[in-house]
Amino acid sequence: MSIDNFPCCDYNIYMDNKKIDLHTHTIYSDGSMSPAELIAKAKKDAVDTLSITDHDTVEAYKNLPTQLSSCKILIVPGIEFSCVEDDVAIHLLGYGIDVKDGGVNQIAQHIRDIQLTKATVFKNILYDYKLASVADVIDDKITKNFGLRNYSFYNALKDSGVDPATSLKIKQKYKNCIAFLDSIETYTDEVISVIKSAGGLSILAHPGEYNLNNIKTFELLDKLVKKDLNGVEIFHSANSSELQVMLDAFCKDNHLLVTGGSDYHSGETTLGALDNPVINTKISKEILDKSEYEL
Repeated sequence: MSIDNFPCCDYNIYMDNKKIDLHTHTIYSDGSMSPAELIAKAKKDAVDTLSITDHDTVEAYKNLPTQLSSCKILIVPGIEFSCVEDDVAIHLLGYGIDVKDGGVNQIAQHIRDIQLTKATVFKNILYDYKLASVADVIDDKITKNFGLRNYSFYNALKDSGVDPATSLKIKQKYKNCIAFLDSIETYTDEVISVIKSAGGLSILAHPGEYNLNNIKTFELLDKLVKKDLNGVEIFHSANSSELQVMLDAFCKDNHLLVTGGSDYHSGETTLGALDNPVINTKISKEILDKSEYEL
């Protein structure tokens, strides 16, 4: 079943044919553009409503451009939290949050501290193996205070041309070291609670990205709904057409909000990939009503 044949939800429908992108990133996590550059691109791509959803930080909102007042773009404050549910590392989007909220910034700093610790330990391991060039890449990310979100240290070795034998030796020796642990010990109930306390709405990001089969995906969703999850990011490239249809039905049955976005990081990808009117009519109005900035 294609997106064009979706049954139309009978709730929370945003009927205007607007160009919307509710999932983007800047240099404050793992994107390539500053907030000013991203918003300028959004203007160029004729986006009407945008959310910057950097990983585990709201720094972009402290650096929104004031000189672009002619853009006429609505901004929905957002963040993408890294967290864990039953040992599955997932992402929860928070929309309409107060970016100055103490709880949001505290949990973001907690995740950031873990990332810095992992990176620092890994950097020291690299120096021990005389891999200064790789260590310098890590050090640069630490110095800039961003870009460490779920940084793959295994990929850092591979991309830097470290021979497979050395990579394997490091991996085996330090497999239980914090530098090589994937999960971030922040749990979904805490994140959902913080988002709610900050006036926001919690959304499961890209369910198709967690390498779960359909049964496990909906078991995960059932657990999150019981924890007061508000919605699901249905429209994302990681979600197959089949999964999107199933998610749509699940959201309708459970009265959940529907969102979507390009998950833009870099390159020439057009922002506002949701300019398909069929998709836009399904983006929940509650999310769009959370816009707080007009640039």
